[in-house]
Amino acid sequence: MERDYFKAVDYFKQAAALGYAQAHHQLGECYLKGNGVACDLTESLNFYKLAAHSGHLPSIFALGSTLIDCGFSTRSKEAIEYIEKAAQAGYTLALFYLADLLHNGNHISQNYLRAEQLFRKAALQGFLPAQYRLAQYLLHGSGSITPDIPQALYYFRLAADSGHNISQYKLGIFYLNGNFVDKDIPLAAHYLKLAADSDYTLAEVTYGKLLTSNSILINHDQNEESVGAQYLKKAAEKGDRNAMNFYAWCLKDAIGVPQDLELAFYYYKRAAEIGNNYTMRRFGELLGRHTHNILQNTL
Repeated sequence: MERDYFKAVDYFKQAAALGYAQAHHQLGECYLKGNGVACDLTESLNFYKLAAHSGHLPSIFALGSTLIDCGFSTRSKEAIEYIEKAAQAGYTLALFYLADLLHNGNHISQNYLRAEQLFRKAALQGFLPAQYRLAQYLLHGSGSITPDIPQALYYFRLAADSGHNISQYKLGIFYLNGNFVDKDIPLAAHYLKLAADSDYTLAEVTYGKLLTSNSILINHDQNEESVGAQYLKKAAEKGDRNAMNFYAWCLKDAIGVPQDLELAFYYYKRAAEIGNNYTMRRFGELLGRHTHNILQNTL
């Protein structure tokens, strides 16, 4: 169904005239993003404030986050007060946002301990990015926070099993390399595939390499190599230089795809142009060995 922001704004205004806080909030969103109306930060903040007066937590948070995100540096204190108010009321996005500010020391004094506490509160509400950030805290420790590997892995798995692709990728790497867990290639492949299938480029590259590398293949067969090559190709077509390098290697040595030196040359050349030093060497080797066959078709 096609969105009609102009009609939506009209309905929001009618509801706002009757005093509905959610309508005020939606109008604040529309003016912030320019949906159905001209983008106007002042109007956006005015509508958020109207909703906030009714105790509407998303609007209280939006007032603070918009002041910070849109560069109202002279109103940082006011912004933090709004965010604190929403966080103290348990609003998930405010908890996460404030924790991030405290972690980085942006617009507020850096405080790792309180950041961890707020990430934990948001994580316990099921917010996947907070579960991931809490896991990172517990994995490495920070400030007065001591590492807790079992708890870190618990939150990584909690987020991963709910579809958080970065957590899936992290667990895949852990199991692949035996970091913090016993090395387990099938489990590594499981998590890397989940992340790769969510269009996460880094996972596509790692999973593709896993399936096309003879030394670590799960069940070494041509079908796995073919699947791996397709993941590498997908990432390469998105401009990932490492994927270009490994897909070119597949093309050069006929791993999962028919040998195609011309196409291998193309991907090596693209990766080299981006600045991959290793690829420059491979590019030079390929050019040196197959100059006559390649150059007559590509240069």
